[in-house]
Amino acid sequence: MAIDAYCEMLQSGVKPGCDAMQAIIGAYAKEEQWDSALSVFHHMLKCGLKPNLIACNALINSLGKAGKLREAFKVYKCIRSLGHEADSYTWNALLGAFYRANQYANALQFFDSIRKDFSFEPNIH
Repeated sequence: MAIDAYCEMLQSGVKPGCDAMQAIIGAYAKEEQWDSALSVFHHMLKCGLKPNLIACNALINSLGKAGKLREAFKVYKCIRSLGHEADSYTWNALLGAFYRANQYANALQFFDSIRKDFSFEPNIH
């Protein structure tokens, strides 16, 4: 439903706001439409809109599930450039992306680095 509304807005020439676009990212992510979620994210950045951490985390998690590790880390870098602080959801999504890509050694190395550099402590998320 949210995706249909977004498409209709674009076809009508209406520019959706930040909240609407973040909802669309979440909807595309939930529907496992990774490329569409990433496209909306890039469109937000191009329009000067600032995605919140929740939208970024949803996108990272979705990209990780799709095996798109490189793209997930690009979104992570955007988080930092947008002035957001990564949280446990961010770290868990990135660790999950390594796991799904069968990069276990890299996952352990990344885990050690975030524990050291960001005082990250694992949780059950």
